[in-house]
Amino acid sequence: MSYASWEDIDKQVERSAELEKEAWPDEAERKAFLQNLNSYYSNQHSDEIYSPLFGGAKFLTERPNKDMVLYVRKSYLAFPKDGTMKEFEDLRLEGNTIITQKNEYIKGGYFPYVHAWGGADKTEYIEAYFLDSLEDIENMFDEDDELFKAGYARSEENKVKLETWNTYFTGVHGDYVYTFIHDLLK
Repeated sequence: MSYASWEDIDKQVERSAELEKEAWPDEAERKAFLQNLNSYYSNQHSDEIYSPLFGGAKFLTERPNKDMVLYVRKSYLAFPKDGTMKEFEDLRLEGNTIITQKNEYIKGGYFPYVHAWGGADKTEYIEAYFLDSLEDIENMFDEDDELFKAGYARSEENKVKLETWNTYFTGVHGDYVYTFIHDLLK
């Protein structure tokens, strides 16, 4: 879920409680429904809040009319001693312009986030990509390689940029694949 502000998160919690009461005015029925619903979930969970990085998002050009694949990559930031947020952002946006924005397999819905609040250690860097199919994950990676080669000619300057970019990450990452159900889009 995406919110414009922390205040909106609080408002959503209040509004959800109001809607539950409207849908099930009888308290016993409401409690029975919610107990049944909650039986499908584990009590163990983690509430994490991520903040979008400004610039570089690739928005869907139209509302999806079919289910899509949501590929999420979670990388971990390393915070090099001699690094700066400006350098990180400059490199991120340059690569985004040369690669991500031009990749035809990314249908839009590319969103970069950093961990802002919750149980994690604030080193998480999340990238979410919307694709048409599972096969397009591999196609996206192949296209990224081609766009990288075309956009970053072999030169000492580009070699330094890549090495510098890599200092901002631990090298550890996780890949997650979800089904985006278009009928549930609000």
